[in-house]
Amino acid sequence: MSGIILPSRVRLGHEAVDRSDAIRRAGDLLVADGCVPDSYVNGMLAREEIMSTFVGKGIAIPHGLEPDMATVRAAGVSVLRLAQPVVWNDAGDLVRIVCGIAATAEEHLNVLSALAEVLDDETALARLLETSDPIEVVRILDPQVAS
Repeated sequence: MSGIILPSRVRLGHEAVDRSDAIRRAGDLLVADGCVPDSYVNGMLAREEIMSTFVGKGIAIPHGLEPDMATVRAAGVSVLRLAQPVVWNDAGDLVRIVCGIAATAEEHLNVLSALAEVLDDETALARLLETSDPIEVVRILDPQVAS
């Protein structure tokens, strides 16, 4: 996963009014870094309407629909840590960490599984919730990055 999480794609302590706003903000980080075109963010929102990307522990991992994956210019992960959690689904689950994924169909499962593995670690999750340093977020989510 090395190189797809960059400090320029990390925002800590952001506000979002709701799930759609949080997805847009995470997607906009991928657009700003040239990973995807603007249209990819619409695909992320459409994907969320089909099936929630909430994965538990206050984390959601939104990504585009399969046709959107063909528009990916470069694999990337954005990280948006919200100052206040937002309600993510009809069950009322709250999300504080939004990790947007831009990956081709071939890369998608590898990126998703690598990210999910790190986020499943309680120590890593606690560090993500505490740090104020985007570079530390990169180190947490991509253990291959040297300290």
